[in-house]
This record gives sequence, C-alpha cells and structure tokens, in this order.
Amino acid sequence: MGALRRSLVPYLDEGGPEYRLVPFSRLREEIIRQVEAEADEAVGITKRLWELRAPIREALGVVRAPEVDPSSSLVAAVDAGVNGKDTALGFYPVVAAVGVVFRGGRRAGEPLAATFKMPRTYLEEEEAVKQGALMGFYLQFELARLLLAEGMDLVMLDGSLLLRRSRYSPRARR
Repeated sequence: MGALRRSLVPYLDEGGPEYRLVPFSRLREEIIRQVEAEADEAVGITKRLWELRAPIREALGVVRAPEVDPSSSLVAAVDAGVNGKDTALGFYPVVAAVGVVFRGGRRAGEPLAATFKMPRTYLEEEEAVKQGALMGFYLQFELARLLLAEGMDLVMLDGSLLLRRSRYSPRARR
C-alpha cells in the first residue's frame, strides 16, 4: 500500500479528484450526504436561473407570441431524430427531420421529411448518435426555417435549444 500511495502522490497533488476516506460502515451515510449536496446545488442553480429569466429574455429579444386563432391558423410542428444500423464496418447513423403542417387542427397536406447521408460510419455507437443528433438539430432548424418562409403562423420545435459543447464535442469530453 505504501508504494501505491507514493506512486499516486504526484497525481493527487496536481489537481486529482477529491475524495473522502470513511469507514465502510459509514459509506451509506456518505453517499446520502453526497446526493443531498447535489440536490441542494441543483435547487440553488434552478433558483438562480429563475432569477435570470427576465434579463436573459431581454438580452435575447424574446417577446410574447401574439394570440393565434387555432381554428384558422397555419401551424407547423417539426421534430428530428437519429437511429442507425450496425454494419460490418461500424455503426451507420440515420438522421431525419419531419415537419407537419396543420390548419385548424387538421393536417394540411403530406408531412415533409429531410435527411442526408452521414459522412461515415463510426466505430462507437455513442459517438455516432451524438454526431447524428447534431445533424438532426441542423435539419430540424432548417426545415423550420423553410416552413416559416412558407408563411406559417406558428412553428413548434421539439428538441433542445441549448447545445452544450461538453455533450457533443469529443475534445470537450477529454
């Protein structure tokens, strides 16, 4: 144990992960304490974000949408997704976005779909799905833009408006 501890010292002194040593009999208590601390932190962050709503909306220029009469309005809904197929060469992601137009609650015409060939197969399914999700967002927003240009009164998007770099960038995860 002494040799192992000596070999870890340089790493631990240079910003290694913090850890706590507790007797095994108190491990359950320690885990509960960590979960409670995480929950408290999440509550604090949520409260702070709630306080920042108005300044963020003002900075982004967010305004309340005008009242729309659903019985006569043109409303579009757009969603995107990624799936895929395992092949002998790796995982091949399949990406698609679909837009549907409604007038007065009834579908108006055939839904539109957008898809394209991904540039390669991936050795890891997780990486393929992440890259495919980014491409799906692109297709979703592109389809929404086209529908807005066609004169929709309202376009609803299903999906994230916040693309965290740490979630999608391989370099940020290292």
